[in-house]
Amino acid sequence: MTQLPLEVYRIDMKYIRNLHHIDDRVFSVSPQTGKDERPFLGVILICNQHKYCVPLSKPKKKHEKMRDKVDFKKIVHNGTLIGVLNFNLMIPVEDAQIQRMDTKIRKHDNRDTRKKKELLKKELEWCNEHARDLTNTANVLYQKYISGENFTARESSVWILKEWNWNVVSITKSYSLLTKGVAQYRTENRMEENAMKVLMINGSPRIGGNTSIALKEMEQIFAAAGVETETIQIGNKDIRGCIACGTCADKGKCVFDDMVNETAPKFEACDGLVIASPVYYASANGTMISFLDRLFYSTPFDKSMKVGASVVVARRGGMSATFDELNKYFTICGMPVASSQYWNSVHGRVQGEAAQDAEGLQTMRALARNMTFLMKSIALGKETYGLPEKEPVQRTNFIR
Repeated sequence: MTQLPLEVYRIDMKYIRNLHHIDDRVFSVSPQTGKDERPFLGVILICNQHKYCVPLSKPKKKHEKMRDKVDFKKIVHNGTLIGVLNFNLMIPVEDAQIQRMDTKIRKHDNRDTRKKKELLKKELEWCNEHARDLTNTANVLYQKYISGENFTARESSVWILKEWNWNVVSITKSYSLLTKGVAQYRTENRMEENAMKVLMINGSPRIGGNTSIALKEMEQIFAAAGVETETIQIGNKDIRGCIACGTCADKGKCVFDDMVNETAPKFEACDGLVIASPVYYASANGTMISFLDRLFYSTPFDKSMKVGASVVVARRGGMSATFDELNKYFTICGMPVASSQYWNSVHGRVQGEAAQDAEGLQTMRALARNMTFLMKSIALGKETYGLPEKEPVQRTNFIR
């Protein structure tokens, strides 16, 4: 495993809470402690082929008098202490629990957000300037504890000795802790094989119409495989399009508090997403497009490896264009696209006619089976190998 350029990451709060339950010296972010809105931030370093997050903290008064040690580093910019890295509190992580922080200052950022991003950029610049030293520090610390070397009595105070006990857990027993924490995390997020969940979005304005018939054919297969489903019908709702205000970048949700924000947590919790729409002028329902534009753009969580499938329903033509249009939401987000024995389409004009499309319904059943297999395979792969590594995004504008 190669150490990539350092980035600041936010750690999933549910994962932190699970680790906190295992060892209460992990920083708690529970609502009971009033810290549920405080993100757990840190840099990721590689130790013995495992990823560890070293917490990045705001400096306190006591830190000004402290010297750098093997378990503690001060981040200084132009002679001012701007942050600290606590190696003695580093925790094991997997890709599923980390999300890279966006430090690029955008025109819609408010003053607070700009200030935070400017600070993060300074801290990150320092970390990358000292990346080799930080990586060596983490690995020296790791090796000292693997070897059982006792050096804290000579080099550290009683306070450090007390905190060091966490390192014994987080480093020498890190993988068992990680396994236990991840298992709880996956259970809570319905990632266990027997708790798969598929969210189905029906873009038709008609209740019980041909789009519903197609989705119900899939539901039967999912139910037989032990996969839970929830269908949300949005085609008959008043849902406006995105106005490019940028509020979601600050608040983590859309400025219009409607079904988009109601659906967002269900999208985050699901293992697979099915989006189904009737065809209007060789395109998806306009309400569906407005809904999906805002849902995908306003949600900050990582969508990688959630399985996506699109379903289109029409009297005759325009299906391939609509099918292609809907799949683009998945492929820009790292979501694998489930396929069937034919393009995922069902024919029918008046309500109920889709029930006569034998091949179309068979295509829906095959799609559900393939989707179930893909979701379970990905869950097994995550548990065994973890998610693919991600490089920092490099954006190249055509006009600069």
